[in-house]
Amino acid sequence: TERNYLISDLGRPVSALEKEFPFVDFETGFTGFSKDKWWYEFEADPATYVEWRPIGEGQRYCCLGEPTDAFESRMGKLYEWLAERKETTIAVVCHWGIIEWFTGVEFRNCEMRVFPFTELSHQAR
Repeated sequence: TERNYLISDLGRPVSALEKEFPFVDFETGFTGFSKDKWWYEFEADPATYVEWRPIGEGQRYCCLGEPTDAFESRMGKLYEWLAERKETTIAVVCHWGIIEWFTGVEFRNCEMRVFPFTELSHQAR
């Protein structure tokens, strides 16, 4: 998961991922979301959108960025989903914004760290 910031942050349907990665179980434990569109999609009137990403140096974006309230809601759901898991070790593979939301720590690209769940912060407001 990632916060939709750039067009490259949009996902692919689970049906496409299942074909590419037939050895991965995309069924067990994954409930409560659409398998066709599991990433954020802007549903409100684009005329009401308020840009939150940098725009002061002429930046232009190919998609609308995910509003903070939508991102916070999704991260809260992810946090709760992780909290309810029975596994004692879970690998979360994600982008920088998700790691920063959970830990308050900045990571280098491809960096791996281990955090006990009790040290993660639920930052949803």
